[in-house]
Amino acid sequence: IKTINYAGTMTEWQALDFDAASYGITVKYKANTDYDFDTGLRYMSFGDGTCCVDLIPTVSFDKYTIPKLSPSGDKVVSMTQGMFAKRGEYFEITILADIDIIPADLFSDTNVTSVSILGNTSKIGNTAFYDCDYLESITFSDHLKTIGEWAFYNTAITSIVIPDSVTTIGEHAFYQSKLETLKLGKNLNKIGAYAFSGCTSLKGSIVIPNGVTVIEDGTFSDCSIEEVSFGDNLIKIGNRAFADCKLTNVVVPNSV
Repeated sequence: IKTINYAGTMTEWQALDFDAASYGITVKYKANTDYDFDTGLRYMSFGDGTCCVDLIPTVSFDKYTIPKLSPSGDKVVSMTQGMFAKRGEYFEITILADIDIIPADLFSDTNVTSVSILGNTSKIGNTAFYDCDYLESITFSDHLKTIGEWAFYNTAITSIVIPDSVTTIGEHAFYQSKLETLKLGKNLNKIGAYAFSGCTSLKGSIVIPNGVTVIEDGTFSDCSIEEVSFGDNLIKIGNRAFADCKLTNVVVPNSV
């Protein structure tokens, strides 16, 4: 069996608790799926005016746009986990839809080159862009609050401005990426261990926001930064937090 044509909604299928994908089976939700071959996307309705978007596996494009609405007018609220994972073609993507969470592994190990997240996305899931070594450009939503663990491991992004809306950056989030410049948002309060470790091209000055109270182990280890300034609320600097950097000027606040 390669395809199951299911007469119910996607939600009803999920309630059956059968993982068809693990058996290499594609599920089509009869009369509840919109196929848009001009964009390479299909939309699976939840039956409540919202839908999930996925790729049509038989077509491919070099640019994708995830719209706010499906062709039938359903609001796009989610993307299938692993939707683009291990895709070999080079492509760009713009996400206009108000997708709250970019799922784990959504783009992992793909040749995506540019990503624009323009909807009301609040979280980028763990390993969402893991090992996307051709990813050079990322535009974040102003609603983004959390960047998950290993989210941008080994990407080709050279410059990052973390929006002021972001409060949490997970462990190893940008580990061994090609970052050269970094600006942290003013409302950031947690940076996970090794979040920027191994970014050997990251240089210049880093300003740690006032909300960050702990610099976790190895956070900036093996970088090339020359100067760091800390917020007034810092109480702890972890082991090897700045190991093997090129620091020439550090002022540690009395709060530590």
